[in-house]
Amino acid sequence: MKKQIAFCLALIASLSVLGQSQQEIVFNKPYQNLALDKSNVIKYSLKLDKGGIYKFSILQQGIAVYYSLADNLNNQVFESNTPEDIDGYEKFEYKPMKSQTFTLTVKRFENSENTDAGKVTILVTSLNKTEIILREKIKADLETENKRNVQTIDIDHFWEAYDNLKNCRILADSTNSFQKLYLDRATDGLLDFIQVRDFTAEKYVRLTAKYPKFYATIRKNTYQTKKSEAIIDSVFFKFKQLYPNFKPFKVCFAMGILNTGGTTNIPL
Repeated sequence: MKKQIAFCLALIASLSVLGQSQQEIVFNKPYQNLALDKSNVIKYSLKLDKGGIYKFSILQQGIAVYYSLADNLNNQVFESNTPEDIDGYEKFEYKPMKSQTFTLTVKRFENSENTDAGKVTILVTSLNKTEIILREKIKADLETENKRNVQTIDIDHFWEAYDNLKNCRILADSTNSFQKLYLDRATDGLLDFIQVRDFTAEKYVRLTAKYPKFYATIRKNTYQTKKSEAIIDSVFFKFKQLYPNFKPFKVCFAMGILNTGGTTNIPL
């Protein structure tokens, strides 16, 4: 009898944990200090509406994580890359093509160098109508730039955010400066770069504060990228002459976080 009671209690406990991990997430509410280790997986369901824009923020606290978002047919619509550290934010945005229920999964990143256990804080925010309208305006403003073979306007946006730091009083102000003036105004090329290299406003704040002399010395050279458009277009023209089926690809110059010299995003 005692064994049966113990088994029932263990079963109830396991179901309770499972139920908590599958609960529907509340937008704009932080789920703080969630324990994560080798044995557990954190899962939340989310009802996302077509036309909405949703921002996901996962704070790693002593453990590197893997995260993904799947639709109601369990098809992954977003998957994280290799994390850089065991502390700090991992962020991404998602705009669903249709209204449905999605599943957010967060688990320990499987790597021998990763810690065995830690905590995470999860926050999912839903942009309001005013914010979505602003995003659409930004998209319209960038339409001409996104059609160009060579995109350089992200360089200008970065230095706008950087110069605005002098008006910032607290850390949150600095973070908002890079988020709103740089990342939220990203060209299509930078958007791909953000996803591949996990750029976040917090990382830009940390690096610009740590290496002020570095950023001061490279500024002039970053503006030289604008001169590259004619050179690259000339190369594309010559390729087109040699290979009639050649189609020029987009080249984007943007400011990273000192973790890469560049990358490609060309469909095979």
